[in-house]
Formats: sequence, C-alpha cells, structure tokens
Amino acid sequence: DGNIDTIAARIAYIRTWTFVANRSSWLDDAVGWRETARSVEDKLSDALHERLTKRFIDRRTSVLMKRLREKEELMAVISDDGDVVVEGELVGRLKGFIFEPDSHHADVHGKALRAAAKKVMATEIPERAKKLAASENTSFTLDNRGVLSWQNIPVGKLAAGETALTPSLSLMAGEELTGPDLDIVTTRLKSWVNDHIAERLEPLVKLQGAGELSGLAGGLAFRLVENLGVLPRDSVAEDVKSLDQEERGKLRKYGVRFGAFSIFIPVLLKPAAVALRRLLWTIHTRPADEVDLPLTPGEGLTSAAADPGIPEDLYRLCGFRLCGKRVVRIDMLERLADEIRPLVFWRPSSDGEDRPDGSVPGGGFTVTPSMMSLVGCSGDEFADILRTLGYRCQKKKVSPAPEKAMEQKDSSLEAAAESESPTPSENPAEKPAGNEAGSSEEPPAEEAFIEIWRPAPVKGRHPRRGKPAKKAERQKGRHPGGKHLRQKKHDSTSKPREKQADPDSPFAALQALKQKLENQS
Repeated sequence: DGNIDTIAARIAYIRTWTFVANRSSWLDDAVGWRETARSVEDKLSDALHERLTKRFIDRRTSVLMKRLREKEELMAVISDDGDVVVEGELVGRLKGFIFEPDSHHADVHGKALRAAAKKVMATEIPERAKKLAASENTSFTLDNRGVLSWQNIPVGKLAAGETALTPSLSLMAGEELTGPDLDIVTTRLKSWVNDHIAERLEPLVKLQGAGELSGLAGGLAFRLVENLGVLPRDSVAEDVKSLDQEERGKLRKYGVRFGAFSIFIPVLLKPAAVALRRLLWTIHTRPADEVDLPLTPGEGLTSAAADPGIPEDLYRLCGFRLCGKRVVRIDMLERLADEIRPLVFWRPSSDGEDRPDGSVPGGGFTVTPSMMSLVGCSGDEFADILRTLGYRCQKKKVSPAPEKAMEQKDSSLEAAAESESPTPSENPAEKPAGNEAGSSEEPPAEEAFIEIWRPAPVKGRHPRRGKPAKKAERQKGRHPGGKHLRQKKHDSTSKPREKQADPDSPFAALQALKQKLENQS
C-alpha cells in the first residue's frame, strides 16, 4: 500500500534476504527461505510496475487534456483499414460511418484519446461522404439479407416500404455523420437502390407506371406487380377470359405471357431477377428476423423434391409450382402443355396421315418420354404433376399387338393340326376326345392396360368440342319418349349373308384337313 519509493526500498531489503538464503550453510532451511523471498519479491515488483504505469498514464492524460484545452493539434491518423491512432495509441476503428472505440481505453485516459479522435474523424467523415456520393454504381453491392455495402463496407440496410418494389432504407452510421453529409449519403444510396431494382426488374417497374393500361388490363397489371411478376392463372381466370385481344396485346408489350397455368413475365425467371424478387418479397412480407429462408431449387433444375419448410408463395415467386411431392418450373409446365395440346386436338390434315406418338382417339393422350424429360421425373411423380394440372387418367384395356396375336394364332393352329394328324400306328377312332381339333386349350393372354389422360372437362361445355351443346341438337333424332326415330332397315324375307372364308387363311387349311380326316373315317 506504500508509494513507489517505499516499494523500491522493500524490494532492496528482500533481495538482501535472497542473498542470505542462497548461502546454504548460513540457514537451517535455506531452500524454504529462498522460495519465500522469491515470492515476496515478485509481488513487490508487480506493485511497483502498477504504480509506475499509473503515474505515466496520469501524466500523459494530464498532458493530453491540457493540449486539448489549449486546442493544440494532436498526432491522429486513420489507416486504410479504418484504425484510428492518436499519439501512437489505437483508440478504435472507423467502419464506414460507424466509430467503434477500443475496449482497453475505458478510463479517463481513454476518454481523452477519444476526444482527440473525434477531431480527426470530423475531417474524415465528410471526405468519405463526398467519395460515396461520387462513386459509380459498381462500387455498391446488395447481399441476400438486404445489407447495402459501399466498397465492401456496410453502410445501409433495406426495410419494408409501401410496396415490395419500393423498400425503405435505414443507414448504418453513427452520430459522427450529420447534417449535409447525412443527406448526400442517404440520397445516393436510395438512388442506387432504385437504379438496381429498375435494372433487374425493368418489366415490373414499367408495368407499375403504365398509364395506358386501364380497366381489366390495369387491374391485372396491378396484381402482377403486387405479386412481383407471377400469378396462378386460375386466380384471375375470369379477368383473363374477359380481356379482349387489344388489351392482351398491350400487356404483352410489357413482356407478359398468358400461359395455360400461369400469368408471368419470362424474363423475370432469370437467376439475378429471381434473387432480387425473393429478397424484396421477404423484406416486405416477413419479420426482420426471418430474412434467412431455406434455399429454393438452384439454377438449371427443371424440378425438385418439395421442401415443406418453404411457403408455396415463395416457390411461385422463384418460378416453381408445387405439384404433389415435387416443384416444377412454371416455364417447363407451359412447354409440357404446348406438347400435350396438339396431341389432344389432333386431326389428320390429309388422307392416310399417321396419328402422332402419344395421341389417342377421343381427345386424349398417353405419356411420352419427351414429356417426362421436360420436367425431369417419371412414374407416379409425373402422374401427380398431371393431376395437379387438371388432367384426368383413365385405364383402358387393349388387345395384344397384331404381331403377337398372329403368333398366338399360328401356334394354336399348329397344335390343332398335330392333334388331328394320325400316326400309322394310331387309329383315329380310338383317339381321346380331348385330342380333337380345337379342343387344345392355350393359356389365356394377360390383359393389358394403357393409361389415357384427358383434360378435365369444363363445366357446361361439350367434352369434345368445348362448346355448350345446343338444345335442338340434343333433341334431334329423338321422339318424345326418348327413343331414336331412326331404325335400321331389315327385310324379314332376306337371308343372312354368309361370310366367305379366305381360302389362303390358316383356318381354311385346317377346315380342309378336318374334312379329309372325316372322309377317311
């Protein structure tokens, strides 16, 4: 507890004891005395160092405070990394427009240093503000959390605004940025945000300010902007149905596509546009602590397994539609519809034209490999996609292929012929009845089915033509009782025509063989 001189005297005294303890013959317990003396000397040395340091700091602080009061210039610099150094000591760091003081200077001395640092920052902050205001757009970046950086230094963050396309901006700056400097920084950052949105989402920005659109077209444009460029068609089906060609043409000028399942702007499905629309949607609809959402399928994937943690609205915003257990890119679904449509409504353009692969009579289609390749899946997953899109499946029993049927017939005829041809030692009359022609039984062929898909019928429309059936047409050909008036003509005196067998067919040969055997018998 003494002053510096007292502590120094005690250290000199204890060193004398250390000298004595090092003489083994002078003391009974020389080793113990050496340990005790060394411990006491260490404590006294620490106390002396503390007292000297405090005296130096107090004097240095007194000098700094005096020079500050007399408004003398202190040696203060800010390094390229933002370190603020005053009179050779690190006071803190300047990150962008925020000063972070060093935690080691919390005493009076540190306060004096920070007061000196404010003077050098009073010059540095305005210079930085001018540099930021004059910077090119390439000097700024926006990350997936909405943080805006200038030369890799965070200077602002996006927040929810009136609309998703007009977010607000909060500056990341300390009390050192004030007055005109604060104004020019705020103006420049907001200008960059507006330019960035206008560049990445140009069709939406133009659609938002389209004065030529009114009525249903204007309402549909508003809905598209509100949903950042993607709408399920069934949610606006009545409005789309009521649009005339002129109004549709106006919307198409802004890049709007009227798809079978979605109303969207294809150019906004590019990765850069998707990333920005995802960020704006998240900022506008989610709390600040939920900016980090699970990642949606990456670039190049046409479909992926659905993640229950991702909202359906976010999937749609990123250009995907939830279809059962998978999500599929909406542009791939439109290509799928474009491939199915001509198969469903196929009509021969000339006599003898072959029906295309996948088309079936009656306005249906079967699944082809090219359909499955569009969405990157097959089997039950592809069937779920078709059902989600409104298609209905019907299983139909089909006959074996002509080649297979002919082979079965030939094998049956050969077996029957062998059973009818007697060997020299056989007596045809003694042959078992089961060996007679036509009595040998072949195992029944397995029943084959195919899946025929058809679009879901629209209520109140003809399933084939898509138009309401006229009442006169429904009544045509019927009498009040409901039976058909047209009757098939039949002459009771005429005999039924016998069908002439083909003499070259296997059945004719078998019949001739059978007749010959009967004559021999």
